[in-house]
Amino acid sequence: MRGEQGIANPHLAQLPRQLVRHDLPQVGKLRLSASHSDLAPVARAHELHASAGVFPISFSSPREIVETTSKTKFLSSTIPGEPYSYEDEDAYLDEYRRSSFALSTKKAGWDCFRHLEVVFSGAIPLIPGLESTPPGVMFAYPKGFLVQVFEAQATSGPLYPPEDAIAYLKTYAESHLTATAMARYLLESISYEGGDILFLDFDLHFWTDYQSIFTLIGLKRLLGPKLHTGPLPQYLTSLDSSTSGLYGLGFGYRGALHEHANTSGSDVAWPITPDIVDGFERVILGQFFRDFPRFRALAGDLVDLSRVVGVVGDDYPESRGTLKRMAESDITFFVRELYAT
Repeated sequence: MRGEQGIANPHLAQLPRQLVRHDLPQVGKLRLSASHSDLAPVARAHELHASAGVFPISFSSPREIVETTSKTKFLSSTIPGEPYSYEDEDAYLDEYRRSSFALSTKKAGWDCFRHLEVVFSGAIPLIPGLESTPPGVMFAYPKGFLVQVFEAQATSGPLYPPEDAIAYLKTYAESHLTATAMARYLLESISYEGGDILFLDFDLHFWTDYQSIFTLIGLKRLLGPKLHTGPLPQYLTSLDSSTSGLYGLGFGYRGALHEHANTSGSDVAWPITPDIVDGFERVILGQFFRDFPRFRALAGDLVDLSRVVGVVGDDYPESRGTLKRMAESDITFFVRELYAT
């Protein structure tokens, strides 16, 4: 069952109570100015890397097309912190498709998959406090646009979105927030030259890490046979409706690589050895802190760390000391909750 158990959400207090009703008449429309801060997120990420020594990364959607439908609600009745439950992914997303807006809030980390579920269902997320996030957190999102939307609703709402605002978010999401867009950014950032890449996540079959999974999905779609992995887990290659035991019931990622079902076996000799590692242009570790000790034990102490890419998808920001060590390392790091300026 996908849902929440009614934990009080302090962010609701930041919205006028009239916005939390779900049967509002249309009383006005948003008027938004172009947000230049949202332009060129990849360029901003590279500026951050130049100063901090690590790259930002964020969750991304395996869904390639934003789905839209006729809107029958102002605000989705699926409210973080209030009880709800869904067994079916389509029914869950349809709630967002029928809504103009949906409240989506910080959880353990700011970067939540719920934000993307809302956006890729054709609704606009209302995210309280987004203006306080550092540049390296949710770096690929149109934060300037979303902050304007929230502030307008909080001060003058309810306001319905004009068509150009909906079109802007749709185009932006398809350009910057898909799994393939995030994978393309990663490859460009490491100056990928077209060789074979080894992706390792030793816990992929029994520990669901969103950042690792979304990175894998995007890379596999972009690189196809040039991305080598161990055996792909069945939950990524099968469209079987069974979601028992999957984190979040597999919503968003179950079956995302079904087109690779016939090639889901390991295409890498196992266990890996230094000679095998030497055959790849890059090695990407999907859950760096879990994967690196085991990778080092198999690949040996002489492995060229400058060819290693570490993805860190933790919910909580790394300490300044850890970020400093990352920046000084030969490994190229991509950090999700990057509190650096």
